[in-house]
Amino acid sequence: MTKVFLQDFITKDKIKWYGIAFILLGAFLYFFPLPHMTMVSTAGVIGIMVCFFPTMYTIYTYSVADNIRLYLSLPVKPRSVIFSFALSLFIVTLIERIAFVAVAIIFLYDNPLPVILFLIFSGAATVLINVAILLGVNTKQPVVCFIGAVLLVGLTLICTMLNGLVIQPTLVMLIGLLAALLLLRHDSLDLAIFRQSKKGKSRFHNYFFRVLLTEKIYLTNTLMVVLFAVVFLFLFAEQGNPVMMSVAWCVAAVNTPATTMISGDKWLARQSDMLPGCYKDIWGMYRRFLTIYFSTVNIIVLAACLIRSERVVPYMLMQFAAATSLEVYITVYLEKHKRIAGWQTKQQLWRNPRKYILPAIVFIVACGISMISEMI
Repeated sequence: MTKVFLQDFITKDKIKWYGIAFILLGAFLYFFPLPHMTMVSTAGVIGIMVCFFPTMYTIYTYSVADNIRLYLSLPVKPRSVIFSFALSLFIVTLIERIAFVAVAIIFLYDNPLPVILFLIFSGAATVLINVAILLGVNTKQPVVCFIGAVLLVGLTLICTMLNGLVIQPTLVMLIGLLAALLLLRHDSLDLAIFRQSKKGKSRFHNYFFRVLLTEKIYLTNTLMVVLFAVVFLFLFAEQGNPVMMSVAWCVAAVNTPATTMISGDKWLARQSDMLPGCYKDIWGMYRRFLTIYFSTVNIIVLAACLIRSERVVPYMLMQFAAATSLEVYITVYLEKHKRIAGWQTKQQLWRNPRKYILPAIVFIVACGISMISEMI
């Protein structure tokens, strides 16, 4: 079953491009070396961050797909399906995220092997915790979700508060074992999310706000993006470093579900193209939604930036205004003229390379504003 899941998660072409990216990253770090690091715990925290949020995102989008419901009807042992699902998630995470961090560790640490092993252990434990939380949510067992959250907090504390080449990996493996025990309590049918339509009046007349509140993945993605940006600011962005501070604005722009709402609704996209009377209403409604949405997200990032810098910096207000304006304008432009087509699942839609255009532009503009303000 692991091979079956892997075929849905990743392709040979993607692996080839990831290999090219590894080589390019290694060449960049070789010719432009960064200061060396010594704390092993930093790798553990990075492992949790790069594994938990994206893996949760992948789990949810895949669990609502039709493929997994088909696989669950196969004559396979239920528990083997669950662990095959978790193993395939870890393998994909290892290729898509952990491997990039491992390449950086090779150039940032004098003794990289123990650090890479600790990174892999923490990543594996994080994936198991993610799957356990998903099963708890699907079966409406708050106790399982609470235990998963406690294990995640414990894993984070182990990576941040302890230091040792023996005690840390041992405790991380213990956390992973406890998470694996949670998986034994569930049946493979618990992997699939069966959507139920919610009826009732909504206070919002804007269609896109209704979708935001109805589809859990939109709110989940928003919370994950905001949390990741804030955590990055306080853990890795040094005071007065314009480049690192600008990364937070870049992260806040990676709201793929919100920026592909037209592409993700084929009937709505067709209606906006074929019915002239609905054209202005749909795009005007989408533009108002994006303005409020990105303004809210960026206000949180701005507050975190101001707290991190411990003083009011005028260029941060300029970054807020520029980021919000660009996010609204570029998103509408891309959805109008560069719409994503040919996708089969929402996972394919949200992983389209187009999602990197907006964050890259926001990052460049934010860095430019920071550097110009420093020169002035």
